[in-house]
Amino acid sequence: AVIVGGVDGNRIWAKELGMELSFVEWSPDCRNIIFVNKQSKVFLYDNRGNRIAQIGLHITPESSEDGDEDRIIGVDWYDGVRGHVDIDAPDLVIGFAHGRVQITKGVDLG
Repeated sequence: AVIVGGVDGNRIWAKELGMELSFVEWSPDCRNIIFVNKQSKVFLYDNRGNRIAQIGLHITPESSEDGDEDRIIGVDWYDGVRGHVDIDAPDLVIGFAHGRVQITKGVDLG
């Protein structure tokens, strides 16, 4: 279960996602939240707990006996503090155990 609350301790929303999570990452503007499950599936939710979509992963899977190389080891949003070169510039990076990364626009679901 995921419980989101304010700094005052009040619960804003709670939801049973039905998955075991590896990573949770709020977008810098606090409008979206990313959940990554143990199967390395990436889901985008809004700040009210509504599922928007599953983010497509475009990294070619590495072959390994246990599949561990395909697991996600990190997720991070760029907060824009140093500016953006373009309004459509990527702002989300997803890192994999095999060393590759996917850089994408966080709300670009393609």
